[in-house]
This record gives sequence, structure tokens and C-alpha cells, in this order.
Amino acid sequence: MSDVDGRAIGRCREELEQEGFHPLVNGSTSGFLKRLVVQLSPRGEFYDDRAPDAEVADPCVGRDPVLFLRSRTLGFAAAIEGILADLRTREDLPLVSSQYR
Repeated sequence: MSDVDGRAIGRCREELEQEGFHPLVNGSTSGFLKRLVVQLSPRGEFYDDRAPDAEVADPCVGRDPVLFLRSRTLGFAAAIEGILADLRTREDLPLVSSQYR
């Protein structure tokens, strides 16, 4: 997309970082996405209640629920490893009561 203004996209990125939009919040997040798609192209379209149709020439952004499926063991193992790594470097752990030793 050669006609996209890089400065406008930079402003959108700054807004995204400052405002911290959340995908489950409809009002402010939808407003941001509407502004973003128009920055990509004046013919850009935003669909608040569905995914965009099949491929089209102009940019389209839509909001539609998505369900990601993956093996639970991968996420669980990564979470446990992250906790163990964090525990190795922490200095602010509470003392353990003698009844639990």
C-alpha cells in the first residue's frame, strides 16, 4: 500500500500505546479501529459486528469473536517455568511459617 502516510500510522501507533485499548472493550477500541482503517485508505471500511468479507482491494477491519485452540499443556508448562524463573530472582518473598517446614 504505497499511498499510506507513515506519519499517520505513527500517530495511530502512539495512540494505541498511550490509550492501551483492550480487545474486549467495544466503544473506545472500535473508535480507534475506525480511525486506523481510514488512515490506511480513505476507502477503508470498519465492521463493528462481523469479520470483513472475502478479499477486497481496499482495507477492511472487523470485530468478530475468535476462538484459539491449542494444547493446554504447552501454556501450563510455560507458566510454571516463568514462575520458577521469577522465584529464582525475587528478593521480596515472605517468610515461611515454621508449621509449613
